Amino acid sequence: MGFVISLWLPTAVLGLILGWLAWGTWAPTIAQWSEGATQPSSTAGTWGDSFGALNVLVSIAGFGALCLTLMLQKNALEAQKNDLHRQRFEATFFELLKLLRECREETRYTSPFLIDDETGEPKEHKGIEAFREAEKQIQAHISDDHYRGRIGADKGLTKLDLIAIYKEKIHDKSEATISPYFRVIYGIIKKVHKDKILSFDEKLDYIRILRGQIGSSELKLLGFNGLLPLSKDLSFYIEEYRLLKYIPDGHIKIELQKTYAPAAFQGRE
Repeated sequence: MGFVISLWLPTAVLGLILGWLAWGTWAPTIAQWSEGATQPSSTAGTWGDSFGALNVLVSIAGFGALCLTLMLQKNALEAQKNDLHRQRFEATFFELLKLLRECREETRYTSPFLIDDETGEPKEHKGIEAFREAEKQIQAHISDDHYRGRIGADKGLTKLDLIAIYKEKIHDKSEATISPYFRVIYGIIKKVHKDKILSFDEKLDYIRILRGQIGSSELKLLGFNGLLPLSKDLSFYIEEYRLLKYIPDGHIKIELQKTYAPAAFQGRE
């Protein structure tokens, strides 16, 4: 649209200027011709004055052209500013992904049931293995009928039960190493969501890239982490951007489906 206007505007202004110059040059001749006379007529001056509105029209057209030019310049500057913002945002986003990977490598989780052969102490798991072992602990407790009976959840686990299991088995034991990882994820999602320049489709593209960096064990724990009151609006982001879409079927997915909206597990058309 801006390109069409930029072509039309100079043409229109040039036409008005040429018309105005032609009128100023041949006005007497035109006046004589219009009256069928060969000599200057006494009414030619009055006839010429009647076209004084042409000067006004040219002035208005010039002012309009100036306003339109300023508007186009403003739009061009705004587009340039938005492009620069997108470039900076993309650079920051991938720096945050790098930080996320570093946090994953620093994650530690100590299994209460596995003993290290060398130290005789509970075995500590690192990086991706830490998340996998933590997932196993969650899986074991939500599918254990004896444990369900002990917490009074024989007929099914509630949201509060899931929170209690996660806090007891994961959060309280490894908060210093696991929680920073989820805080980085939350920060990335929030930064994308709150951006005022990116379109919704652009935001979805960034979230898809983020989701592609998160393994299935991490996604499951993210679902539990989002249930905690201290996680703020993480549960909203999980549903808004459908972060649990690729969680494998099983006990954990069944339990999380009871607490999150169906959209959290669905794709977009």
